[in-house]
Amino acid sequence: MLAKAIEKIESLAFAKEKCNVEEIEIHGQGYIHQGDSLTRIVTPDISTVQVRSLTALSSMVKSFLEHECKCGMVAQPLIITATGNDVRVYSSNDETYSRQLLFRAEPICPDPILNRFVPAEQMIINVNTCFEQTKNAEKFIDCISKLYKVSRVESVDDGIGMQLRVTEGVNTNEAVTINPIVSLRPIMTYPELNQIERKFNLRVDSNGRVALMVCDEGVFERKVQDQLDRFFRLAFDKEIEKKEIVLAL
Repeated sequence: MLAKAIEKIESLAFAKEKCNVEEIEIHGQGYIHQGDSLTRIVTPDISTVQVRSLTALSSMVKSFLEHECKCGMVAQPLIITATGNDVRVYSSNDETYSRQLLFRAEPICPDPILNRFVPAEQMIINVNTCFEQTKNAEKFIDCISKLYKVSRVESVDDGIGMQLRVTEGVNTNEAVTINPIVSLRPIMTYPELNQIERKFNLRVDSNGRVALMVCDEGVFERKVQDQLDRFFRLAFDKEIEKKEIVLAL
């Protein structure tokens, strides 16, 4: 009887010990210790807000700094990064060495046909709908319109220009000279920015199909980042001066 009582007291003491909760620190990290379990203290996740324009992003960030950050739950300064058009706004590291992705922006852009051969008619529609209508675009459309409804194209490429002879088509037996490098402005970034002129390699196959091959990969992304940097320095001039925002572009 006495043995059972002692056993019961020991089990109750052990259960009480397991119920004890304490906060401890290991190598600078906070943990919750309860019984045999050790749980790291982490920052609760914040739901990322996604927007489609730089104007909306600027408004959201300013509102966040004015209202949300005052509670002290989000570490400052906010950090703005960008990879091409993908703009992200992070918090600074908090006491758990975690960053929160607060906002993300990506523009709504048409999908230009690049790096593949399509009929001349389809390429004309592509340039009319997915590119800014500049003088270069008009000249390009005028040039490839001569390839519309052809059955065979013979070409001689001397590295400077391409001489084409169109046969069995609307423009039968007509000679067409095209420049292999074309400068156009595809609509591929935010409406608040200037659309960037890009260089494309114009290719024509033996069936008269046309392709715009991208030849400035990397340069385009760098120019987008330069424009984003200028935009944010104007939009957040006071916040940058107060060190509430850091541009990591």
